[in-house]
Amino acid sequence: TAGAPSATPRNRNMTTAMHPRPGRTLLGRELRASNDDPAALGEAWAGFFERGATAGIPGCQGEDIYAVYSEYEGDETQPYSYFIGCEVEAEAPVPAGMSSRVIPAGKFEAFVSEGKQPAALMQTWAEIHAAKIERSFDMDYEIHLAEHPGRVLIYIGVK
Repeated sequence: TAGAPSATPRNRNMTTAMHPRPGRTLLGRELRASNDDPAALGEAWAGFFERGATAGIPGCQGEDIYAVYSEYEGDETQPYSYFIGCEVEAEAPVPAGMSSRVIPAGKFEAFVSEGKQPAALMQTWAEIHAAKIERSFDMDYEIHLAEHPGRVLIYIGVK
């Protein structure tokens, strides 16, 4: 299970800390998305679970689920690629209909969203969007912890 960042509380749903992260290789499915259409993200999650969640991904290491935001066309108000999957070995083959995504080692600001999901996660993202963070908009990601269903780690790429 991914470790949580050491953090200081911002509010009851969110804590934050600067946290360097090692690179990771993921396997799953992706789509183009926009914050203007949150239903598309809900449909992506429903499809992920219909296909067996992490059990439906060959070579999945553990049951934590990664959601990756990348290839932003600008900032959070513009379309981006949205990926849902799990961590695999770096050289894992990519089956038809799936995608591989590499989270490069990098500098991320880490947040922890805790509470009833997905409401707590949506609240945390609203607070991230409102915060004065020098985001890179290269890649952001969430780790949905299998051992702690109400807890999501969020890593925001920063400059």
